[in-house]
Amino acid sequence: RERQKINELFGKSLQAKEKYPQLCRIDKLWYIPVDNKGGINIEKLRTIIESTAYNQEFVHQKVSLRWTKVLDDIVNTRDDNSWLELEYVREVGRKYDVAEDLDIMLELFHELGVLIHLTATEALRNIIITKPQWLIDQLGKVIRDVSMHGLASDEYEIERLGLNDDFDIYCNDGLISRILLVYLWKEEQIEFLLDLMKRTLLLSDWNFGSRGRREQLYLIPSMIADRNIDPPKVGMRCFIDFKTSLPEGVFQRLVCLAVTHSSRQEGSNQPILSKQSAIIWFGANTQIFVQQDCRNDSISWKAVNASNDEAVSTASHYLQVMNSILFKINDDVMCGGLHWELRFEVEEGKTVDYDTAEKQQLEPWFHGGQSLHHETTISNTMSAQGTPGKSKTQLMSYNANLESFLENL
Repeated sequence: RERQKINELFGKSLQAKEKYPQLCRIDKLWYIPVDNKGGINIEKLRTIIESTAYNQEFVHQKVSLRWTKVLDDIVNTRDDNSWLELEYVREVGRKYDVAEDLDIMLELFHELGVLIHLTATEALRNIIITKPQWLIDQLGKVIRDVSMHGLASDEYEIERLGLNDDFDIYCNDGLISRILLVYLWKEEQIEFLLDLMKRTLLLSDWNFGSRGRREQLYLIPSMIADRNIDPPKVGMRCFIDFKTSLPEGVFQRLVCLAVTHSSRQEGSNQPILSKQSAIIWFGANTQIFVQQDCRNDSISWKAVNASNDEAVSTASHYLQVMNSILFKINDDVMCGGLHWELRFEVEEGKTVDYDTAEKQQLEPWFHGGQSLHHETTISNTMSAQGTPGKSKTQLMSYNANLESFLENL
């Protein structure tokens, strides 16, 4: 919705086609091309964003003078501190008689983008980020295009510390050891950053062997190298077709959640992972092959069970699981902006939509009259649970604690 508003602003108010030939149009949407290396158009884009932000209603929202005093004291620490502990901010709040409503104040300033205060876990709640660039820099040390930006560390220092093997596994397999994380993050707020990356589905615990290391390994799917994975020869595919485009990071987050779910299933083999595809086991007998197709803005997957007797129930069950994972990504990370439809392969090169597959009870996806609540947009109706516009699958993921979501998946 917001993207459409911006697109209308470009098209009608700015008359982009006539006055701004440097703009480009992709999928009927206007974009401002920027050059991260040379800085072309970045300053212009920043000016437009600042001007637009200043004219928003929330910018002129009235707040208590006591709150602004607390904010001033917090902001004045930016030169020396990129973050503050919650207890320190509470002390500042008590100085200005802002104690009881401190959490409300922090929530408002977080929503306004003045500071960052996340509350999903205790580690996140205890830290207030006063300098967002610090957070970007820290994440950029572990999620980066090495071919473009180089290493986020000194090669000689890594060799001196005996971290060469750790670094190779990290660059090739997307597995990073805790000791390497501690080194890259300079031992600063490790638990906070780990919780943040887990909550935003950028990282997950790796519970499939330590590769001979004593410390915990973590999976960062966006750092996995590209390699060929042969798909299973049996089984029909389900296609997740995105109605606009497939945003960067959706496939990686899907893999992140699927691998975490796999590690909780008894007998699961170690996943086989690549940048564009993966084979993930859910228990000893079931494997999922999932692959992204950026050219066609889709993700396809198939479920294969070692027992033919269980093939139908397996595919049907994991259709629910994969859809729930998508809703979780949409709700937690994409702000509800993802829109997709499900299509099912009936033969090579031929698919049918969800309604047709459900009506025909297309195997192996449907059996016994089973139906999937697959809506991807909010409606005006009330669901069976009494929540406006949320299907059962959405309710399973909507605003749910990550641990609770995984337990009920």
